[in-house]
Amino acid sequence: MGDTPAPDLAAAIEGERRLENRHVVHWPVLLNWSAGGQPQAAAGRTLELSFGGARVTAEHNFPLGETLACRISVRPWHGNSGMFDLDVTARVMHCAYSAANDGFDIGLQFTGFAGDGKERLAKVVQALEKGVATVGKVVKGER
Repeated sequence: MGDTPAPDLAAAIEGERRLENRHVVHWPVLLNWSAGGQPQAAAGRTLELSFGGARVTAEHNFPLGETLACRISVRPWHGNSGMFDLDVTARVMHCAYSAANDGFDIGLQFTGFAGDGKERLAKVVQALEKGVATVGKVVKGER
């Protein structure tokens, strides 16, 4: 037995996009998109947040690759008294119905930030890393 993982595990690790720590947060999120030239919106909530993206739940089934404008309403936690909105654009990487969440679990990969949003998100994630347990981190070659 060598140190090389089985081919199916190696493929799963190679295909893993979530290389940052993911943090459990339950903050409101507003998702905006266009359908047939008409603006659409759906309210939801975050389930997990990382520097690279988020997992949210909402009552809308999005196609993979859809681009959304998202407003995440960051709420106070663990002594953080700040409350603000974080505006990002994101690509839908996963969308599947979840009975447990009574809506669709939507995996988002951040593709852009409004204003100083990238720096603000970095500060939020750093603060979460200091005070809130992570859901998981996958590093290439580790499991």
